[in-house]
Amino acid sequence: MLADADHRADVTLHWPPRSRRIAAIARSGRCPSRAVPRHARRRAVVALVDRFDTVQLLFRLARVIERVPVIGADRRRYANGCILVAERGSVRRPRGGDPVRLAGNRHAVGAVGYFDAAKHEGVYYTLTGTMPRVGAGGRKRRSPRWYPVFADNTDRHLSRPERDLIRAYLQWTAREDDFRTQYLPSPRLFVDLFYRPGWALLEAKANVRREVLRTALGQLLDYQRYFPRHPRLALLLPACPSAGMLELLAAKRVAVVWRTRGGAFTDSIRGALTSEIRIALH
Repeated sequence: MLADADHRADVTLHWPPRSRRIAAIARSGRCPSRAVPRHARRRAVVALVDRFDTVQLLFRLARVIERVPVIGADRRRYANGCILVAERGSVRRPRGGDPVRLAGNRHAVGAVGYFDAAKHEGVYYTLTGTMPRVGAGGRKRRSPRWYPVFADNTDRHLSRPERDLIRAYLQWTAREDDFRTQYLPSPRLFVDLFYRPGWALLEAKANVRREVLRTALGQLLDYQRYFPRHPRLALLLPACPSAGMLELLAAKRVAVVWRTRGGAFTDSIRGALTSEIRIALH
């Protein structure tokens, strides 16, 4: 999927320095990514950047092949990754007016970011870290703060069933370290759960009644406004909701994660927040 041409966004991928796979990408013109750059546009510049902010390789984006198994820059296998296909003859090392360094905020191997190729600036990595937003009157908004899940009484806004549901989900994924609780300074609210590698915001609810799910939908849309790069939205539920509510949530681009009768978890987005997380362990 490529965004429309009016969305001016070029893409960065954080790769380890001196990776042997860089040469393979240069030869084939096909670059694997664990996450799809949703804001990419056709003919966007794609830059592979190392931890020293040095650009290792550049190419122009021809198309994105989605939902394919890939081995990411971090050497992990991802069931629903993508391949960025370069325009023929566009793959090159930095030269002439190309950016040589793209300083960004905190990032991790495999993180997807965005920048302005014309200005050689504005790098933002979507899988880790935060950046301040500019609000009304030109003032910077304070970024969300990260906390370990259930640390420092960050769970005091949760009911007992919601805490138990979150604990069960984290234990099942076996990836507790990839999840965080976030505090949003401006509205002074805590986000229930945030999956950093997938840049996904999850709201936990203890039942699947219509009125509860409608409230949760409003909460997610409200929280989303305070992130510098909008995260994927998801509901964490103890059971599968009705077909009508699944249809409503899908229309609003909200994923649903629910617990099955056997105690496992499944989701409405082909395992992106359940089975794919567990697969990434191997």
